[in-house]
Amino acid sequence: MRGQSQPFLIYAELADRFELEFIVADTVRIPTRIDALLLAHPRPLTDIQAYAIDQFVMRGGRVIAFIDPQSEVSLTAGPNGEPLRGYSEQSDLPLLMRQWGLAMAGDMIIADRKRAQRVAAGRDARRALTDYILWMGLGPSEMNADDPITGNIDRLNIGTAGALRPIDGATTSFTPLVTSSDEAGLMTRDYVLSAPTPDALQRRFAIGEAPFTIAARLSGPVETAFADGPPAAENSKGERAKAAAHQTETAAANIVVFADSDFFDDRFWVSEQNYLGQRFGVPIADNGKFLLNAVENLMGSNDLISLRGREKAARPFTRIEDLRRAAEADYLT
Repeated sequence: MRGQSQPFLIYAELADRFELEFIVADTVRIPTRIDALLLAHPRPLTDIQAYAIDQFVMRGGRVIAFIDPQSEVSLTAGPNGEPLRGYSEQSDLPLLMRQWGLAMAGDMIIADRKRAQRVAAGRDARRALTDYILWMGLGPSEMNADDPITGNIDRLNIGTAGALRPIDGATTSFTPLVTSSDEAGLMTRDYVLSAPTPDALQRRFAIGEAPFTIAARLSGPVETAFADGPPAAENSKGERAKAAAHQTETAAANIVVFADSDFFDDRFWVSEQNYLGQRFGVPIADNGKFLLNAVENLMGSNDLISLRGREKAARPFTRIEDLRRAAEADYLT
């Protein structure tokens, strides 16, 4: 949510196409009527919450999780633009993700020289446009063209994103959906929090083992993270998960993890307008389309994805952009 009554437009898109239900925070069991579970920048999970999600997956439920090494939207998403109480700038699902077969380096943030967004820098009236390498405008080259979630995505705008990787011994297949460009590196979260200027970021930048995976699909067999059964803890109603309903594995998990939550922020993907009191947004990127594709795909429907097609988004002239960035890099060194 944003503000006291203004939801993100991406939420309005979901509500327009699906029946949405918010899950009570300390529920011991996610209802069977839920087809797909969306986790957006979750707070650290209690054992009860982690177990409920774990068992949802064991029963064949599908999960879309947005985690983040540094969520900028979490600092401005509360009432009157103030941070929401209890929310952290970081989010991760280490216990569950270990079972799902992947990990995120929580103290590292991707910087991408080739796909950097242009921002106004400076404090006077002559603010100049410059590349901000922590915010990325990713194009078709960074999308998995063979996956129905990303096959029709032209552009995603994201910021301070993390890098995902498969872990050794994973039982699932790790399929990258969205990556950085091949001119990307990693910067420590501590350095990013020191608020370096865009020019300072570029001077410190070094290409790493790019491209880095930003979003991935995990599919295949998964064992429960709770081999000893449900936790003994009770929720606020005195309820406990039932041991008799405990399931130990699933043969066909289908999970999407995205290492960015600023993805949801209207500022990143829509040009917001107001006409006669009616709020609406004109997409400048495909963030909303990506989420709709993911939900529809995990719920088993590719029909609407094929009908949605390729809406127009802002596309730079890539050859000119490459030449400009090379010239700026020479100037800064």
